[in-house]
Amino acid sequence: MPQGLEHVEAALKLIERASDTIGKLGGVEEGWRSEAVARLTPTTALLRAVTDRFFLKTRVCLPFAGKCEDEAKKLDALLAERQIACVLLRSSPDGRVDRQLGSELRDVADGHETAFLVEEDLEAALEFEADGLHIAANPELLARAHEALVPDVQIGVHCGLRRHQAMEMGELGADYVAFGEDGLAPSDSVSEQLSESIDWWAEIFVLPCVAWGVGSAEQGLFYAGHGAEFVALHEDLWSRPEALAEVIAELSASFGGALDAA
Repeated sequence: MPQGLEHVEAALKLIERASDTIGKLGGVEEGWRSEAVARLTPTTALLRAVTDRFFLKTRVCLPFAGKCEDEAKKLDALLAERQIACVLLRSSPDGRVDRQLGSELRDVADGHETAFLVEEDLEAALEFEADGLHIAANPELLARAHEALVPDVQIGVHCGLRRHQAMEMGELGADYVAFGEDGLAPSDSVSEQLSESIDWWAEIFVLPCVAWGVGSAEQGLFYAGHGAEFVALHEDLWSRPEALAEVIAELSASFGGALDAA
């Protein structure tokens, strides 16, 4: 359980108990009981919002870079065991994705009610009717994406560790920002720079942020504790199915029901 969550849950239980007790009071007017319960409602709503914002919203994202013919089957088997927030189809260096692979993965994601995101390739996102587009911090591409995609398609921006760029992308309408250097080998240790960026963002902004390139459950929980609402696993984990399953299982258990709601 994330640190601090037990206190919020205890407060919610006390308020719910108080509401039940007030509702059963005898010798008082019905109007008074209704007003007393109504006055507790905003506090309950606030605590539930705090729970969602800081504790339960952290979910797993799986960047997907596989190319072999059985990748769709592997993903299908994984999603049958664990629910995750989304699958991200990564692009090649020229900004294009594998159309055949994308079509197969889109079908698998749909079958498990898992969001399907495309990296960089706006045309492919339109073709697949993707749930989201993940792009590098580029104001022009962000503007084109907003023009081309329907409003409910999420557009996320990868900002590395550049805070000013993250603020700029947020002001231009990004639906989330991702912090973390791309293309690095998975590390056994956490990044202080990344955790500081997440800390800073979570204290100031409401827009969700993603911890990028997470190589272990320990790292994912660490960044979640600093305010990351999503953790994007390092694509290297896909080549190690047992390790991937273990990481997702541990994060799922720690994040409770949040993964089921993704």
